[in-house]
Amino acid sequence: MNWKDITLSPLLPLWLILALLGLGILALILQYPRLRTRVGGSRCLWLSVLRLGALLMLVGCFLDPASTERVEKKSSPTLALFVDTSSTMGLPGKGGRAGSKKP
Repeated sequence: MNWKDITLSPLLPLWLILALLGLGILALILQYPRLRTRVGGSRCLWLSVLRLGALLMLVGCFLDPASTERVEKKSSPTLALFVDTSSTMGLPGKGGRAGSKKP
């Protein structure tokens, strides 16, 4: 699978999705110092990474990615053979045409 096989059809306008992503990252940056004083450094970093992951997954859902896969089925050419065994084939005629007259 290539990146060329993935198509995006955003549910919202792209500018709105980018604005929401920017606001989310801004909120993460502004909350970091307050959170660090409450829970400590390593826990604060872990929580911020989880929040960033949730934000990116939400943005990914708004982009609505879809993968397309092409499948080609090869088949051999078909040969049809018709045999006419009807009663009209026994009628006299020139060149296989029934009912033709001689000049």
